[in-house]
Amino acid sequence: MAQVVYENEQTILCFEYRDVLDNLTSRIKENDVEEDTLLRWWLEMQSDHGEKSITINAYGNYKEARYLNRIVHVMGDLLTDGKGRVYRKAIGNGSASGA
Repeated sequence: MAQVVYENEQTILCFEYRDVLDNLTSRIKENDVEEDTLLRWWLEMQSDHGEKSITINAYGNYKEARYLNRIVHVMGDLLTDGKGRVYRKAIGNGSASGA
């Protein structure tokens, strides 16, 4: 199953693609924030509608930055719901270790 992976200097967060899309759909129905709709569209296009995993680098230079940063709200919701996996990167060698 496809995943949405978010990476920054300290951590790697992994979520099931379907969980991310379900959360975004709920957020859109509740709040109707344009950036959430754009983010959902971007994720669908990047993942070929859930056929492949996506990695988002926190420090990437994305032209979609005005809505791509909305992913942190989705990740927060999913982590609160006990979904996803968080890995802490080991200091010095850049490898990840489970947390």
